[in-house]
Amino acid sequence: MLFPWLVLASLASPVAPLRGDVQEPAASTDATAARDAVRWFAGTFDEALAKARVENRQVVLVFRIEDCKRCDEFARKTLVQASVVAELADAVCLSLDGESAAGSTLVARFGVADYPTVVWLGSDGALRDRLVGAVPATEFLREVQRVRSDRETVGELRRRVQADESNVDLRWRLAQKLRAGGDGAGAEEQIARIKKLDPTGRSKPMRLMRLDDLRTAVRRTYDETHGAFDTSSISALLEHDTDTEVLFRGWSIVADFEAGALARIQKARQSTPTQAAAARARQREALKRAWSCCPTDEIVGFGNELAWVYFEGAEELQPEDKQFARAVAQRAAELAGDDPTVLDTLACCSFMNGDKDEALRLVRRCLELDPTNEQWKVRLEEFSL
Repeated sequence: MLFPWLVLASLASPVAPLRGDVQEPAASTDATAARDAVRWFAGTFDEALAKARVENRQVVLVFRIEDCKRCDEFARKTLVQASVVAELADAVCLSLDGESAAGSTLVARFGVADYPTVVWLGSDGALRDRLVGAVPATEFLREVQRVRSDRETVGELRRRVQADESNVDLRWRLAQKLRAGGDGAGAEEQIARIKKLDPTGRSKPMRLMRLDDLRTAVRRTYDETHGAFDTSSISALLEHDTDTEVLFRGWSIVADFEAGALARIQKARQSTPTQAAAARARQREALKRAWSCCPTDEIVGFGNELAWVYFEGAEELQPEDKQFARAVAQRAAELAGDDPTVLDTLACCSFMNGDKDEALRLVRRCLELDPTNEQWKVRLEEFSL
C-alpha cells in the first residue's frame, strides 16, 4: 500500500476529436465500463474550456495511464459510486491518458507526477485544486464537495491572502496548492513573501519548510550497516514543537524514511531479519506518533495504512499493539462507510486480535460490495480455517 498523506489527486481512454457530452451505460464491471459511469466530455481540452465558460461550469480533468492498477481501482471503486457520479454531474469531466499527445501537454502544464490525478478548473480555466491517488469514494466525495463550494481552493485562498497580506499561514496554504498544481513560480513567490514576513523562522510555515530541508538532508544518510536513515534531526525538531500539523507531517516523514529503509533492507542480499524487524518497529512507532496528531480529513487514508502496516508485522506485535491497530482500523472504517478496502483492513486486524467471527462478517461484506475481487474470496477461505 502507498501512503496517501504524502500525495494527495488521480483514468479513461484518449480524448476523441468529437464534440458534446457523451454518456454510455456501464455494461460490465471491468475498469473500462466503470469509467463510463461518469459523463465524460468527448471533445478536446480547449473545447471543454469553451463549454465550461459558456455554461459557467467547473472542469474536472482525470489523468490516468494504461496498465495502472491504481487508476483502474479508482475507476472501478470510486468513480462508479452513485453519490460521486451525481456530484460530478454539473462539471465538464474530461478523462485523459497522461501518455497520449493531448494528455502529456496537460500533464506538463499542471505538474502531474503520479496517477491517477484529478485536477479541478474554474469556468475561466483557472486552477482550483487537485487530488492525487486512488482515493476511496467517501473521501473523494468530500473533496469534490469542498472544491465545488470553493473552500480552501486556489482562488479562495488568493482572495483571503489579498484581504490579509501579512497572514503567513494563508500564504503557505496557497503556496502548497500552487506547487501541487504545477505553478512552481507562483509557489516560490508566496514562500519568498513568507520568509520576508518571518525572518526569525518562528511561524508554522517556516517550521514546515525546515522539515522539508531536513528531509532533503536525511535522504543522504542511509547506513547500510545498520539498515537505517538517520532521522534524529527531524525527531529533535519535533520534540520541541506542539503544533499538530507540524507533528503529523514530521512523524509521517520519519515513517516514510523507515518504510524506505525497510525496502532497501529487503532488497539487499546481505540484510538480516533483525535489521528488517528493527525498521518495521521504527516505522510503527513513527506512524503511531503521527496518528495522535492526525487531522480529521486524513483519518481514513492514514488510519487504514497504519493499521495495515501493523497487521503485516503481526508476529512482532504485543497484544496492546494489536488492539491499537484494530482501534485505528475501526475509526477509519467508521468514517469511510462501505469502502471494501478499509473494511478488509479492519477484518484483518479483527482476525489478528482473535475475533474470527467479526473478521468473517467484514470479509463477507467486502464480497457483497465487490463480488468480483478475488482477494476477498481468498481472505474468506483463510479466515474460515
